[in-house]
Amino acid sequence: IADFDTIEALVTDISSEIGDELAPTALTAEEDWDVEVETADSPIQDLRKRVGDLMLVLQMQGPEPAKFQARNLVYTALITALETFLWETAVWWLANEDDSVERLVAARPSFASDRRLKDMVGGEQLELEVRRQRIHEGLKDVVWHRWRSNWPFLAALLGIQMPGYDQYGLTAVATKRHDIVHRFGQNKDRTEAVYATTAEVEALADAVLAFAEDLNARIAAR
Repeated sequence: IADFDTIEALVTDISSEIGDELAPTALTAEEDWDVEVETADSPIQDLRKRVGDLMLVLQMQGPEPAKFQARNLVYTALITALETFLWETAVWWLANEDDSVERLVAARPSFASDRRLKDMVGGEQLELEVRRQRIHEGLKDVVWHRWRSNWPFLAALLGIQMPGYDQYGLTAVATKRHDIVHRFGQNKDRTEAVYATTAEVEALADAVLAFAEDLNARIAAR
């Protein structure tokens, strides 16, 4: 009955007000796991390797149904690789540049339409390290393929004008990824199949790397 965006908005509201441990299980022991980023170049270096590894899957042989599913899996995993790059980049600069926190605090009023981001930065007078840790914890819950809502936050954190997501076709890609991941390759109305061709997978790999290189170049040019 409800569309996906409405459900996600409700989940975000409930999580921000109550948390995500309504029914704790043994898996909550994993909540302390965190990402470690060794250098400023680690995110882009790791992304290049991950994309290269994923593209090797397209060379695998087997029945046509298997290769069909492999293309879909690689397509969606490329978006995951990009999300991981964004997360790792945000984590590095948050931890290693005090100005990143100051920029987020200054930009906080512009997050008024997204309470999740607003609450992450914090409204009260917090010490720098307390606020940094609060933001760091909040980064774990960011849905990074929500380009439109996350770009202002990332722009403030990184101190750059973010590359346009439509410039790299990310809006259409996110929609197709959603259909493949959440509907097993069907559109919203379940009237047609949604799948990734080899050419689309290769184009997405190029777009992901081009976007990441663009973002890194903007950071370097600050």
